[in-house]
Amino acid sequence: MTFDKNLIKENLIELNNIYTELLKYKDIKEEEMINNLSIRWIIERGILAGISIILDIGNHILASQYRIYPDTYEDVLKEMFSKGIISQEIYSKIKGMGSFRNILDHEYIKIDPKKVYQNYKKFLETIPEISKELLKLI
Repeated sequence: MTFDKNLIKENLIELNNIYTELLKYKDIKEEEMINNLSIRWIIERGILAGISIILDIGNHILASQYRIYPDTYEDVLKEMFSKGIISQEIYSKIKGMGSFRNILDHEYIKIDPKKVYQNYKKFLETIPEISKELLKLI
């Protein structure tokens, strides 16, 4: 596999679009998000899409630059950190997001809205930082 800077650039543009959309709800209170299914779904979908993009970028870099093919999403994040693709600071903030992505994607009925809210706030804080680190690679 060849390292594709354009693929990373396109993904970072989409990650920025997701971030812009999620920012519209930055002042929402937890109770309001929990009680408003439409907003909760927007936030859940945005987090899912954003995490998926970060993992896709990580998988691409790991495969093309290091011939590493992680088994799990959490392994992608761990390998991104171990190879210096993301910093310790970013890794500590997004550790667990791979598992949370699976919950959002597969556990529809069992999704805990309070965890969605907690991860949403953390994700809003982290997206600009991780985008900045990944942008350095291209």
